[in-house]
Amino acid sequence: MKFQAYIGVTGEEAAVRAFSTEANLNESKLRPLASGGDPRRSKTGLWLWRTKRVAISPDEPELGLENLVHSHLHLAATIKKHRRSLAEVVVNLIAQNGEGESPRTYAFSEQLIQMLTQLGAALTVDAVSVMSDPD
Repeated sequence: MKFQAYIGVTGEEAAVRAFSTEANLNESKLRPLASGGDPRRSKTGLWLWRTKRVAISPDEPELGLENLVHSHLHLAATIKKHRRSLAEVVVNLIAQNGEGESPRTYAFSEQLIQMLTQLGAALTVDAVSVMSDPD
């Protein structure tokens, strides 16, 4: 099992660009929010700003999330300032199950939930199965 995580904000282009400019975070990405995974074919009209994806230890995913959120708590004031014009602020955990691996249960501590609240973000977990090539 592999884990990655990032912090992302979505909204109309002008709002997300304003957030991105004020956040001024190296290695962040800004692009139209993809419809079906291809940003060139966006039909949503929304834009995504996100931090760099970071690898999270499969042995301690919560600790990895805590480290990610803690290292970006300085964005809380910027998120609060722009919150009304943003559609969503999330910390996204991507869990990739390899072939033959079973999904697992996730539980998060009060400390992590408090840090998410302080940041002004929701938590999402995207669990995906990585399939091998049938050939």
